[in-house]
Amino acid sequence: LVIVNAELNVVSTNRLFRSRTGLKNDEILGKPLGQVVAAEAVAKLARETVDTNQSSAPVFVEWAGSKARVTGLPLRGWEEDSLPEALLLIEEQGAA
Repeated sequence: LVIVNAELNVVSTNRLFRSRTGLKNDEILGKPLGQVVAAEAVAKLARETVDTNQSSAPVFVEWAGSKARVTGLPLRGWEEDSLPEALLLIEEQGAA
């Protein structure tokens, strides 16, 4: 799991993501998504999810040596002035 803000900077990841990338939190948080996940299709999906505030159709990419399905889900805080974020769900599909 990866959460990005409206500028597509990483604001949170889960332990499995960090384990698969070999990166630590301080190497990921605040970084542009493109520096953390090198797949242009993922950045496009994240931008679409943030801009439309709607779930995106999944994209399939190569990630960490495997095929992966990436789905974008919109996140919004309960406050009216909260900024949009997107949850990127990365599901490994098998060997690339």
